[in-house]
Amino acid sequence: MIICMTLLVMSACVEEPDIYKLLPASEAALIPYQMEQTVDFLNQNGDTLTYTVILDDTHLFDGEYYSPYGDEKMHYIPRNYCYARSVNLECEQTSEKLSFTIIPGKELFVFWDRNLLIDCVLSNNPAETITIGGTTYNQVHSGILYSSQTGELLYEWHYNTEYGLISAKYDGKSLTRIP
Repeated sequence: MIICMTLLVMSACVEEPDIYKLLPASEAALIPYQMEQTVDFLNQNGDTLTYTVILDDTHLFDGEYYSPYGDEKMHYIPRNYCYARSVNLECEQTSEKLSFTIIPGKELFVFWDRNLLIDCVLSNNPAETITIGGTTYNQVHSGILYSSQTGELLYEWHYNTEYGLISAKYDGKSLTRIP
């Protein structure tokens, strides 16, 4: 009983920190999308999908990432309190969403239709020049993962701080940016 009372009193004394790490403007700009901007992608069927920016917000990031579909908690990302910039895009044809969040230290999280696609510190991920769909992009950050059991592609992504998401593949789906 004494232990329970002690834990209750201690938990009531926990406060949020008074100092939050700020997000430098140069890092916030690593997500290149702006409110109401549209971006076209080709999907795995060759269909053109138009995504529109529906949210561009700087907010306190406490490690809990909430779905762009509402208040549903999607993922817990263990980080200290800081400010973050989140940008959500919604597809006009399918209602799928892309959600981009950047926190101090150039750490980028991208969710595609409720699945974590990118969790990457851009400054630790070497940039390269690649050609996708006949267009050459410089300073591209990439990630790819294959199943160790089957050798099957689990996901692949390419991101550029000037254009944003260039291409992504996972679970038989793909998006390729139309320049």
